Amino acid sequence: MDFGAADASATVEAAPQAKIVYDKFHISQLLGTAVDTVRRAEHKAMAQTGDQTLTGTRYLWLCGMETMSDEQFGEFQQLVKIALKTSRAWEHKELFSGFWSQPNAESARGYFEQWFGRVMRSRLEPMKKTARTLRAHLQGLLNYFLHPITNAPSPKA
Repeated sequence: MDFGAADASATVEAAPQAKIVYDKFHISQLLGTAVDTVRRAEHKAMAQTGDQTLTGTRYLWLCGMETMSDEQFGEFQQLVKIALKTSRAWEHKELFSGFWSQPNAESARGYFEQWFGRVMRSRLEPMKKTARTLRAHLQGLLNYFLHPITNAPSPKA
C-alpha cells in the first residue's frame, strides 16, 4: 500500500494480524517528487542568473535510464557531469533502488541506514524530508522481504 494513514489504520483495524508492505511504486514516486522539487528550486535559482541548463530536463531526471533514447541518454550524461544539486538528488534516488535487491530484511536495514546517513549529509532538504518519511515507515519497507509483493499490476478500482 501507499503511505496513506487512512489506508494503514483501516488495515490495522480490519486485519490486526496483517503486515503492511509499502509498495515499491509509491516509494519510487516519493523519491521522484523529491528529485523534482530539488530540480525546480535549482532551475529557478539558475534562471535568475540567465542559466537555462535545466530547462526542459524534468523527464530526464524522472524516467529510468533504460527508457531513454540514445539522444536523451547523451543529454543526461552531460547534465550529470555538471555539479548540480539535482544530480546529487537523482543519485540518492537511484541508490535507493539497491534496497530492494538486498537478500533479506537485516541486510536491507543496513543498506537503508547507510543510504539514510548519506542523504542526511546531503544538504538537500527535499531528499532529507523523504528519507525521514521512509525511516518513519521502515518496518513497512522491511516487510517486503517477508512478503515480496507489489500492487503494481493490480487493476484500479
